[in-house]
This record gives sequence, C-alpha cells and structure tokens, in this order.
Amino acid sequence: MTNTSLKNQFKKYFGIHSGGIDLLSSFNNLNMNDMSRLKDAIQNCQGRIFFMGNGGSYDNARWMAQRCRALGFKAKTPGVEEDYILTLSSSSYENIFINGLQFDSLNNQDLVIAISGSGNSANIIKALDYSTSKGAESFALGGRDGGQMAKVLPLGNCIIASSQSMEAIEDLHNLVFISILDSITAKISLEQSLRQTENLLKNFLREENISEMDTIAQGMLSTIKNNGHTFILGLGIGANHFRADMGRGATNAMPIRGLSTPEVFSMNSLQATSNDDGSHYILADGLIKLSPTPHDFAILCGFDEDENQLSPCREILESRGTPYIQIGKGHISFTPFKQKDNDFIIAMIGHACGHVLHEFLSDIYKIRPLEVNIDFEEGQKKMGRNDTLTLEKELRSKGLLEKEEVITFCYGSTYAVKSSTNFERVYF
Repeated sequence: MTNTSLKNQFKKYFGIHSGGIDLLSSFNNLNMNDMSRLKDAIQNCQGRIFFMGNGGSYDNARWMAQRCRALGFKAKTPGVEEDYILTLSSSSYENIFINGLQFDSLNNQDLVIAISGSGNSANIIKALDYSTSKGAESFALGGRDGGQMAKVLPLGNCIIASSQSMEAIEDLHNLVFISILDSITAKISLEQSLRQTENLLKNFLREENISEMDTIAQGMLSTIKNNGHTFILGLGIGANHFRADMGRGATNAMPIRGLSTPEVFSMNSLQATSNDDGSHYILADGLIKLSPTPHDFAILCGFDEDENQLSPCREILESRGTPYIQIGKGHISFTPFKQKDNDFIIAMIGHACGHVLHEFLSDIYKIRPLEVNIDFEEGQKKMGRNDTLTLEKELRSKGLLEKEEVITFCYGSTYAVKSSTNFERVYF
C-alpha cells in the first residue's frame, strides 16, 4: 500500500517532532495536585481498590489492578468478568460495573478508580454514582474535557488527560499510574517520579525504536492490502490490548475489511493446551490452526520469560515464510523501562501504530463527518447493509453525499468516505 516511511508521524505522536499529538507535552501538562490526591488515596486505602473501564480502558484497569496486587494492595475489577455477559443479556450493559460493585459488597473503606477517555460511558457514571452513595472514595482518569464523569466527582478527583486522541489518553493514564506507584515504592516525591518516568520515555524513543515501529506499521498495512492477518502473539494484557486496538481503532470509520488480528488462544484453550500438550505450545497451537502465509505479518510480544512460548511460533512463521518482528527481546528494546512495565510499553506501541495508521488511511479515504440525524435501532450505533444503502440514496438525493462517497458509522457518528475500488466494501 505504501513504501513511504511513517517515522515522522510516529515522532509527531510522541512529541519528538512538533505538529502532532505530542504525548510528552500532554504528560507534562497533567495537574500535579490532582495526581497527588490520587497517590494519597491509593497509599492510604484501608480496603480494596476497584478499577473499571471499557475496551482499552478495561485492559488498563486490569493492568493497574495487577500492578497494585504485586505491591500487596487488594485490587481488582468489579465483580466477576464472566458475569458482565450475563448482565448484558439479562439487564443492560449500563449495569455491569454497578452490579459488580454490589457483588463485591463495596463499602466506605474501599477506593474506586474509574477510567474513561470520553468521560461519558453510562456504566461508569452509574457505578460512580453508586460508589459515592456508599461512601467509597472515588477517583477518575479521564480525557478531553472530562465529560460527565468529572461532574459526578468532587473537584480534584478527576485527573484529565487533555488530549483529543483516545490512544494518547490511555497512554497518559498509564504513565500517571506508573509514576504514582514508583513514587510510593521508591519513597520519592511524585514530582521526582514524574520526571523519572518522562526520562524513561524519552530514552525509549530513540531512533532505532521509532524505525522498528515504522516497520510494524508497514507490515500491518501490507496485510490490509493482501487480505492477510496480523498475528499479535503474547499472553499478557499488553499483547491483548495491542491486538484489540488494531482490530478496531486503526481502521475505524472506513468501509473496508481493515486489520484482521485474530485471537490465537482463549483461557479455555490455554488451560487445555497446557494440560494436554505442555505450556510451551499455547500460542503455537492456535497459530498453526490459522495457517499463516507470506501475505500475513506477525508481531511477537515477549521477553526472556516468554521465550518458551515464542520459540515454537517463530519456527512456524519461518517455515511458512511469514514476516515477523519481535517487541521486547528482539527488534524493539524496552531498555530502560523495567520488566514490570512490559505490558504498558506493548500497549503504547500499539496505540502509536493505531493512531499513525488511522491518520494515514483517513487521508486516503478523505473521511469527513456528516451532520445528520439518524434513528438507529434502540441501543445500536450503526446500521446493516440494506438500511445503509437506503440511507445513502436518501442523502444523495438531498445533496449531502457526493456520488463517489459512501457512508460509514463510528461510535454513533456518521461519516462520508471516498469509496475505493481497491478493497471490497464492508458494512459491519
């Protein structure tokens, strides 16, 4: 699709060059007083710490809880993950977190930390109303202007990453959390810890790592062109976050197949393969069933402790002629970050790739928002094929849609997109 280097776009995302998202500047502009309040709340919590969020923020919530548990805190996401689907089916998605907090018997000794880039997720707002009514100290990690989330919490209890990029917002939330925990464990001031985190990030963003991120982006673009798969191989939360983001965010609002990032294992298959074949073959067992080809691309996420998992995957990829890259111990070095930050770094690389790919593809497809009122089916935010085609015909008759444009939906908004003959159009 392109042989043009995207390195400059990566540099703009991180703030090495001006004119882009500038993650580094956004990090420096975070409110110190609000972060200090959250640090004190975590450090002084006498009960449990509950983290909650949707999508990428749910992965962040799981990772933050995991990091807290490693330090001896009682931390988790609300309720039981499997019950979220039951709640969705029997009640509504809005109730998954409030039901979880009720299941866990939330009390006034507990701390609740909500994570939402938009600040308007109904299940988050509902759960925060409940947590404050129970007397549990409640905080939020937000983005943009904080949304409704900032309005239901006391002043100073919502740390806002003032960026319009959802990828950057999630990165900033994790950078805040790393800094707070490092401040607690190293017994240094939060200001000192924030500067240390900034320096770690700057040292990580050296030229060779940026070049390897460009290689990842080019590999993923090739799988879009060739209708291939991008395999993101790893067992951790970071690899899962990377895989999910690439399967959605990189090609949002584009009526194309987009990136195919299949899961190669589930918890069921992990247990079955470990029990029946041995734990070295969890990823390989799923990968071989997807029959990788030279039109695919693989990203291995791993370190010394993951080598037993990744070695069989490399054998498969090399025997099939499938190009691959490894982040961690391999093409991208995590030095000087510590091992405990592995999942964050993998997710951050995914965020940068997703943003850069989306900007590149958005320019190709000339995406523009359409200010039209649409009556979606209750609870839904897009239409199927037939209804979409009917709507396009109506919009063209009104002069709102050009002949070569089609419409697509993203997060409840409607967009006009220049149609391309290079790809089969999809509607879902």
